[in-house]
Amino acid sequence: MKKNFTFFTFATMMLLGMSSVFYACSSDDDNNGNQQELGDKAVAELKNLVFDENGNVMFSETETAGLYELGLGEKSDAADIVAQYVNNASFKDGKAEYQLPDNRGKVIANEGNEEGVFYQVQFAVKEIPVKTLLVEEINYMMGQENKLAATKTLQCSDCNVIFTKPKLASPVCPKCKKSDKVRTYK
Repeated sequence: MKKNFTFFTFATMMLLGMSSVFYACSSDDDNNGNQQELGDKAVAELKNLVFDENGNVMFSETETAGLYELGLGEKSDAADIVAQYVNNASFKDGKAEYQLPDNRGKVIANEGNEEGVFYQVQFAVKEIPVKTLLVEEINYMMGQENKLAATKTLQCSDCNVIFTKPKLASPVCPKCKKSDKVRTYK
């Protein structure tokens, strides 16, 4: 009788141990799938902020490969837009960082260290060709001589943001993402 009880106890413990191993594996698979889904969603949201509906980058290209510029009329608008790029991460010592899920990369925003530059945003994200974005005051940006594409100054009549647009990009407000409310500024 004692031998049967020992065997029964051992068999029960083995079954419980094996079921917890299978459960743990299943849970890990679910987490990996969830992380991949979160990573896909995060990249898609960033792409929506960087590209227009035709797939054109919404920033002005410069002569330096990977360097883009966005001119804005107000620093408060720049802060709102940059907050979207870093998923509303808090700035600490002039820097905010957003690590995308599923090791998709990161976005780092630094407050500008020269007059006329509001922020410098570095993108190290899979599927996004923009490497560095300078978010600048419009007059400062338009005074620079390193443009590859001519820009227009536009204003969103919905949120009143004044911004520059590259030649090929669709007129989409970088803050509210509306295109039907955009008009030429003055």
